[in-house]
Amino acid sequence: CPGPGPLSRHYPRGQKALKKLFARFQARDVVEWFAQRGVKLKTEEDGRMFPVTDRSGTIVNCFVSEAERLGIQIETGLEVVSASKGLEGFAIETSGHQTLVAKKILVAIGGHARPSRYEWIKGLGHGISRPIPSLFTFNDTARQFADLMGVSVPRHKSILWALRSGKKAPSWSRTGG
Repeated sequence: CPGPGPLSRHYPRGQKALKKLFARFQARDVVEWFAQRGVKLKTEEDGRMFPVTDRSGTIVNCFVSEAERLGIQIETGLEVVSASKGLEGFAIETSGHQTLVAKKILVAIGGHARPSRYEWIKGLGHGISRPIPSLFTFNDTARQFADLMGVSVPRHKSILWALRSGKKAPSWSRTGG
């Protein structure tokens, strides 16, 4: 997508805000940013972009290296209870009674089954839209579907048959979306 309009249309929940962002920072800028850090990207037939290594770790390692270079502290495994903004920046209280202080914060919370886990964000003046999945994975410990990793399909309906075991004979249930 060479321009902000076509690119933002791929994100219906944030199209308006993203259109403004994409006008300042476009796909070619992302490619250049990664190239300057030694990560070559390739474009798939459907327009998706991946590192030529085909390994997500390539991107993760690039981000971590850049954060280290810039002196950015990354905290993981902490549950945020509350956050407040003052003149000097942010104070973040964790469930372990630890207080973190930062000039800027980036919240990368992912999805959580309990909406109450997002409540602290409201304290910073932000609204919360109901989270919806954008990507999901199947837990395939037997690796029977390893050859399907990375496959995506446009507009589809899936039916998943799951074996349920109970006290009596196992039964099958149908779930779909």
